[in-house]
This record gives sequence, C-alpha cells and structure tokens, in this order.
Amino acid sequence: MKYLIRFLLLMLGVALTTLGLVYWQSRGFSLDGLLLFDNGWRPHPIHILALGISLIPPSLWEIFVLEAAAAKAARERTDAALTPREPLGDG
Repeated sequence: MKYLIRFLLLMLGVALTTLGLVYWQSRGFSLDGLLLFDNGWRPHPIHILALGISLIPPSLWEIFVLEAAAAKAARERTDAALTPREPLGDG
C-alpha cells in the first residue's frame, strides 16, 4: 500500500506535466493570461505544468527511501540468520 500511493503520486505528476505541456502547445505557447486575475481566475497551462513538475521529485524520493529501507531490513534479516548462536546452558 505504501508503494501504491507513491506510484499514484508519481503518475499524477507525470500526467499533469504532460497535460500542461500539451495544453500550452495548443494555445501556441502563449503567455497571455499567466496571472490569474488577467485570465478570469482560470489556471494557465504553466500552472498545471508547474504542479506536475513539483510532484515528481518528492514522489521519486519517497520511492527511493522505501526501497532503501526495504533493502536494509532484508540485509539485517540475512545477517541475523547467518550469525552463529551460542548454545544454551553450560554444555
């Protein structure tokens, strides 16, 4: 479930970036109405593009952190399984 949320955020970031670029291209890469009050309070394609770009790095970072934590836990389990244990009692 942890990975699902992170990958959904990554997918949303890529989708918003693509949508922003395609929408901006359809408007001829115009900067008219970049400020919200000039545009009737509608988002400009650059706003959508910026939102998408801002979502990608944090979601990738979280995926890398989860992978590192999973690798560390697996390494610790392997090390614990391979360490010799002392016998119980005086022997």
